[in-house]
Amino acid sequence: NVRRPPTRMSQQPLMGTDNESLGADGLPEMSDNERDANERAGRRMLLPAALVPTAVGLAIAFAVYKLTGGSGADAKIAAVKANDVHWAMLSAFIVIRVVSFANMFPTVYKGRVMRYKSGNLRANPFIYTTQGGGPGPSGAVVMVADGDAGMYNRANRSLHHLVENMAGLLVGAPLASWCFPRAVCATTAVWGLGRVLHQVGYTKGYGSHALGFMLSTLAVETIGGMLLLVFIKCAAA
Repeated sequence: NVRRPPTRMSQQPLMGTDNESLGADGLPEMSDNERDANERAGRRMLLPAALVPTAVGLAIAFAVYKLTGGSGADAKIAAVKANDVHWAMLSAFIVIRVVSFANMFPTVYKGRVMRYKSGNLRANPFIYTTQGGGPGPSGAVVMVADGDAGMYNRANRSLHHLVENMAGLLVGAPLASWCFPRAVCATTAVWGLGRVLHQVGYTKGYGSHALGFMLSTLAVETIGGMLLLVFIKCAAA
C-alpha cells in the first residue's frame, strides 16, 4: 500500500468564521432584510472606496514631491506639459479608478450571498449551482476550503486577484516614472512585497492576506496619486 502524506489543514481564518447556519443550497442562511441591508451598505461604500484611496494616494504623492525637493520634478513636469503627456497620465489615472470600481462593485451583491464573517467562503469569486432534474433545490458549488486543496485554491485566487488589479500599475508606473522614477521604483517594490504577502497569507485562510492587500493597494493608489498630481500641476500652469 502507498502511504499518502498527512493532509495539512488551513489555519483558522483571521477574519470571521465558517461556522454559520447553512441553507439547503449550502450557503449561509440569511433573511431578506439582512440581504437588503448588506446590499445597501455595499452601495454606500462605493463612493468612499473611490474618494478615500484617491485622497490618500494624492497626499503620499505630494509628500514624495516635497521630500525629493520638487525642483527636479518641476522641470520634468514642464516637459510633460510641453508634450501634452499629462493627458496620458490622466487617462492612466482613470484606468486605475475604473479597475478599482470593477473590483469593488461585485461586493454590493456579495453581501446578499455571504456575510463579512463568512470566512473562507468569501474567497469564492463565483457561486455555481448543480443542474439536476430531481426535486428540491440545487446545491451551490464553491471552492474546497480545507486541507491542501483549500490552500491551493486560495493561492490561485490570489493569482486571479493580481490579474484583476494589475492593469492600473502596468499603465501607470511607466508614465509616473517620467517625473518620479526612484519613487515609482520603490513603490513598485512595495507592491511586489504586498502581492507576495497576499498570496502566501491567503493559503493560511481568509483574512491572512489583509496586510498584503493593503500594501499592494496603497502602492497602486500612490502611483495614481503621482499621475493625478502631475496632471493638476500641468493643468494649473
